[in-house]
Amino acid sequence: MVISEIQNVFSNSKIVQQIVRDFESEKKIYVKGLAGSLKAIFLSYLSDSMDRPVVYITGEGEQEEIVKNDVEVLLGHAHVAYFPKMSDFADKKALFDSWTKSHLLSGFEKLMEMRKSVSIVSAKNLVQKFPSRQSFKNKRLFLEKNKEIDFERFKELLTELGFVRENIVENWGEMSIRGGIIDVFPYSSEFPCRIEFFANSVESIRLFDPTTQRSLKQLPTLAIYPQFPEDQGEFSDSKMESFFDFYPENTIFFIDEVEIIKREVDDFFQFGDSLEDDGKKGELKKEDEDNYLSWNTVLKKLDSFSVIFTNSFKNPQTTMAFDFEAHNQELLKGNFKLLKEKIAFFQKQKQTRVFFLCENSEQVERIEELFSEENIDLENISLLPIGLNSGFVFNKGRVAVFTDNQFFGRPIRWRRRKKIKHGLTIQQINSLSLGDFVVHVDKGVGRYQGLKKIQVREHERECLKVEYRGGDFLYVPLEKMDRVQKYSAKDGVIPALSKLGGADWERLKKSTKKHIKEIAKELTTLYAKRKMKTGFAFSKDSLWQKELEASFEYDDTPDQKRATEEIKKDMEALHPMDRLVCGDVGYGKTEVAVRASFKAVNSGKQVAVLVPTTILALQHYDLFRERLKEFPVNIEMLSRFRTTSQQKRVVEKLQQGKIDIVIGTHRLLSNDIHFKKLGLLVIDEEHRFGVRKKEELKKKYTNVDVLSMSATPIPRTLNMAMLGIRDMSLITTPPNNRQPIYTEIAQFNMDIIRAAILKEADRGGQVFFVHNRVRTIESMANLIRKHVPEINVAVAHGQMDEKQLEKVMWDFATKKYHCLVSTMIIESGLDIPNVNTLIINRADRFGLSQLYQLRGRVGRSTQRAFAYLLIPSVKSLTRDSLKRLRIIEEFTDLGAGFNIAMRDLEIRGAGNILGAQQSGHIVALGFDLYTRIIDEAVKELKMEQEGKPISEKAKLEEVRVEFAQDAFLPDDYINHPEFKVDIYRRLANETDLNEIYKIKEEIQDRFGKMPIAVLNLFDFIELKLIGQEMGFKRIKIDKQRLSCYFSDELVNSKNRELIENKISRIIKKASGAFQFSQGKNEDFGIQLEIPDTVNNEVEYSKNFLEKLL
Repeated sequence: MVISEIQNVFSNSKIVQQIVRDFESEKKIYVKGLAGSLKAIFLSYLSDSMDRPVVYITGEGEQEEIVKNDVEVLLGHAHVAYFPKMSDFADKKALFDSWTKSHLLSGFEKLMEMRKSVSIVSAKNLVQKFPSRQSFKNKRLFLEKNKEIDFERFKELLTELGFVRENIVENWGEMSIRGGIIDVFPYSSEFPCRIEFFANSVESIRLFDPTTQRSLKQLPTLAIYPQFPEDQGEFSDSKMESFFDFYPENTIFFIDEVEIIKREVDDFFQFGDSLEDDGKKGELKKEDEDNYLSWNTVLKKLDSFSVIFTNSFKNPQTTMAFDFEAHNQELLKGNFKLLKEKIAFFQKQKQTRVFFLCENSEQVERIEELFSEENIDLENISLLPIGLNSGFVFNKGRVAVFTDNQFFGRPIRWRRRKKIKHGLTIQQINSLSLGDFVVHVDKGVGRYQGLKKIQVREHERECLKVEYRGGDFLYVPLEKMDRVQKYSAKDGVIPALSKLGGADWERLKKSTKKHIKEIAKELTTLYAKRKMKTGFAFSKDSLWQKELEASFEYDDTPDQKRATEEIKKDMEALHPMDRLVCGDVGYGKTEVAVRASFKAVNSGKQVAVLVPTTILALQHYDLFRERLKEFPVNIEMLSRFRTTSQQKRVVEKLQQGKIDIVIGTHRLLSNDIHFKKLGLLVIDEEHRFGVRKKEELKKKYTNVDVLSMSATPIPRTLNMAMLGIRDMSLITTPPNNRQPIYTEIAQFNMDIIRAAILKEADRGGQVFFVHNRVRTIESMANLIRKHVPEINVAVAHGQMDEKQLEKVMWDFATKKYHCLVSTMIIESGLDIPNVNTLIINRADRFGLSQLYQLRGRVGRSTQRAFAYLLIPSVKSLTRDSLKRLRIIEEFTDLGAGFNIAMRDLEIRGAGNILGAQQSGHIVALGFDLYTRIIDEAVKELKMEQEGKPISEKAKLEEVRVEFAQDAFLPDDYINHPEFKVDIYRRLANETDLNEIYKIKEEIQDRFGKMPIAVLNLFDFIELKLIGQEMGFKRIKIDKQRLSCYFSDELVNSKNRELIENKISRIIKKASGAFQFSQGKNEDFGIQLEIPDTVNNEVEYSKNFLEKLL
């Protein structure tokens, strides 16, 4: 194992061996000189070699995270118990943070189950009291496969342990019951569990993915602990104990900077007003003694354990002191020449091992390639995929460690416990609830009114019941449910119901298709003309280009990698590039633009970056300079905030070719701007420039490569439809390991607001305070000024004069104000890395996509970001408002599959691509049908351009399947109508038999053994798909006979080869006797007599037809 290479070098050092020996007799020792990730290696070694639990305590949140990440890399996630700090606002009516709750419970469970582990503990947990170890054990539920437990009592016990019953389990603390299957999501678990019973016997225990609801793996046993309560509800009868009571006497406590720990504890108590005022240092008020320990008590508790102290604090009783004399890795800033010198230096020192650690194997390959080009001999250095954060030089252990993060000057990599619920899936978004608006492709907009059972030849089927204008109803059978979609347009839009049987709907679809064809035709012509022009072919990637890309602070996402490759391919081609990159805020579009710009500069060309606002110009200017600071690239900015003389100087240098990259606003479009050798034009937020402006640009820089960027995402379906019309790259996933945004819901309270603002100001950061009421925004700003007089507060809203607003935003971006009180105008186009706290007042009044976009304004730097959603009170919220806020709170990761918010944003994106006038069509037709029509229109246009008549385009004829058996989802099998509708629609929309088999497995996994009506339903769908593949229009199974009739289009086709091939395949592949038949109305097909001995004629028929495929 590669990790053991480093651990072995460490364990063989004399100082480590001496500490282990002396620790057997000494209870307290002092160590110093543990630099970089050496601290985590030391902790891991102590736990592993001495076979004792180790507890690491720090008062610094970032240090806590770094050590946790490193120890997890060394020992594995399962052996690390993490106890993050409770909310800073625990006593100020903030709701309990589920992420913290999950980690605390997971940590306590590991302490119960494991003899040895490394615990990473926040200082504040030292003074907190918890339900006792014994009470956790007493209330634990233990299940084992094939063992019995009273099923009814088990359900009651789950409720007693604090689990809340829901229809579907997606979040921690939820459970659901479906017949003999119980799903439960313990806070201590990374995945929810599915327990299947037969009577009182546990048949199976499985982990499952809450997004797909599919099982992941089997477990032999399962321990379920009580849910950590907000008010100690489940533990109200339990004894409360300190954190120390959970550990055995042989535990080693590692106290990192005790003075800092004490300061954190004091801050916590002072904020909660828990300390006595009479000068008794560190003593608690009487009423708080049941919940907390005083600092003096903490010190007494530590006397019972073996303790290691580090750095500035040296306990007088400590007789043993050790100095590792290690120091941090030097900051080499990506300089390979310096690295080569350092390696050579260490090689001269005998037996010094040199390690270069990378985040993953892919980065190892990239670094190997760079080392080879820089002539760094790999025999002298061990290149390993071990994701430790910080390098060090440990002379006493004869080891030097470099990490790729520090070598390239990257920020810390954050490996957070996964939020497995990745937001609502498209499947869930589109699931229907009673009263929802729906769109029938042929009939128009209606309202879904539930499921209705109907009789088909004395057997039951289920249909969707849809209400139209005038109280008319349409019943949609399973085989036509693919024609129905949930209506979605812009947030809050209520569509008009269509009239059944009217001609308006068809007219609307035709006019929309006509408009789209015109736009597509125009775009196609432009695209073709551009492809015919000759431009400049940029050179292949240089060594500098590879170094720049290797130094990116995050791992490239697959989308980012693909976009970069597509852009490079375009740039290296002879015709001018015209590519649009679409992606949400913070997804790494600007990094892609930086790489493209650097590629152009490496080929001796100039780059112009055009942005819509002065603020964005400043942000890009700072970012480009930061990313390219190690390379000889001259970057300048041109905007209204440059003086006339400064602007004049930039204009002259551009003309002389002395500036490589210029970043500017509309000023770049002025007539006095001339480039000596412009090679690349980057347009950011391209939709914010008018069509006329963009056309002027294209004319002015005819043969220049153009890279446009949009922060409004578009759906992949639209991207696919636009192939051959516009070159587009989609970036739909956020960077990996970005530090998540700590999100908390709290009741409006000036103490919380003051504490949050000061906490950010103290670390040199800034705050966005969103108050979306222009009428009262000044009053809110004055309230903040009154309660937080230490800071400067500015106000910004859309009704201000444009220049005044721009001045305020500029002043805020240049750090003249600590806090900006604004309306929703900060929702897009702002990227200020120094702003890392967001406070949203009356968060309950915002839509999900608005909250999502607002929260994207923070967390853009290496600092931990905080978002506080303020509400009047929980009781005053509607169920939907609370659910919306809970979703935002749960998804601390940026862009965590936020599909429901993305839907609203994608609608905007579609408007941006095809023109704002299309928004009316989107509202009238619904977004899904609109994109479907785009796809059809573009395909028809291509056929016209290729000279093919539209009538010849392939049509998939509906297959009518008839057999005399019930085929539906019974209520006693699936008792939630929305689940049933979702399954029906998925089956109706699916065109791949293999996917149908997967859905069948999923249903059996989620709901248990299938009754005969459900098996028949799947036979019905499978026969339909087989029929489509074979070209049948009708499959009938009746009275021991299978009859299949070919579609009229196939039989009457002028291309006789089509039907001949089908007949030939049937003759070749059929097993058993059958005959071709010519029925009434010239129906042509095959017939098969089913033997009387066959009980299931449907299954028999399906098996026969499957063999023909």
